Amino acid sequence: MEKQTMQVREVLSEREAEITGPEPLTPEAQAKAQAQEDIVSHLLPAMISRFKAVRIMQLHAIGPGEVLDGQHMAQKESRYKEQVDKLELELAQVQRSHDAPTTLSRDQTINSFTAVEDLHAKHEDTARKLEQVQAKETELKNIEKTKAEHAAAVEALKGQDAGALKVKGEEVDALMTTLKEENESNATSFRSELSEASATLEKPHQEREEACGKLQKEYEEALSSADGRTPRSQAFKFRIEVEALKAKDEQISTDMSRPEEYYNELTELRTSHGEATQKRAFMEDMNLKKELAILQEESEDKAENEEAANLRR
Repeated sequence: MEKQTMQVREVLSEREAEITGPEPLTPEAQAKAQAQEDIVSHLLPAMISRFKAVRIMQLHAIGPGEVLDGQHMAQKESRYKEQVDKLELELAQVQRSHDAPTTLSRDQTINSFTAVEDLHAKHEDTARKLEQVQAKETELKNIEKTKAEHAAAVEALKGQDAGALKVKGEEVDALMTTLKEENESNATSFRSELSEASATLEKPHQEREEACGKLQKEYEEALSSADGRTPRSQAFKFRIEVEALKAKDEQISTDMSRPEEYYNELTELRTSHGEATQKRAFMEDMNLKKELAILQEESEDKAENEEAANLRR
């Protein structure tokens, strides 16, 4: 713009020289004037129109062959300078008004570009964070689904285990009831047999007592007999009867000890049978608990494997 201003000043100076001393234009001068006009054509349209108006005024003011006096020329020169100063002032104002929007537009463009770049970066960051959040949400949904499936599997296993425990408990209760009934039946039968054996043994005992009483009576009668002719034979007979009675007494004692042995054997058998039953129930309970533990461990392993597979997906 300063260069154009200098060129305008040069053109004005040349015009002033033409006014003070008009000379015929040579081809070189015409070419120079045309070049100056080309330079002026790069100015704003309003400025060009003003310069043309000044030129026309100058051309009409001074014609060939006219002679102006000094006062008239001074007035022309003064008006011309005023117009030139006015044009320079307007040119400076136009330059400032042109520079201000240009600078403002450039700053606004830079600021807008920077703001767009910031928004683009924020948009990319937000999109990346949104993808991460969506991935986390999908992962959390998969984990929740796996947990729900695991809980359902555990509940199903608990229900199966509870059912199996209930069935086993019912079987054990039925077995214990059966054993109790068998034991009570055996005890009742044993009591009946023992009562019968006691009654059977009681009869020989009474017979022995009666025989002993009879022998004692006969012995006393033999001793009190007056003839006394056969005391030895009677004593011998009495001894034989006493020995027989002792043998019979021993036999009765032996027979009486047999029910006690039978009772002891039956008691031992009942004890061993109860221990075997308890041991069997305990072993069945332990086996059931082991099976339940194995099933639960397999279920947990399966749930963990499914959860790991879901996380890998």
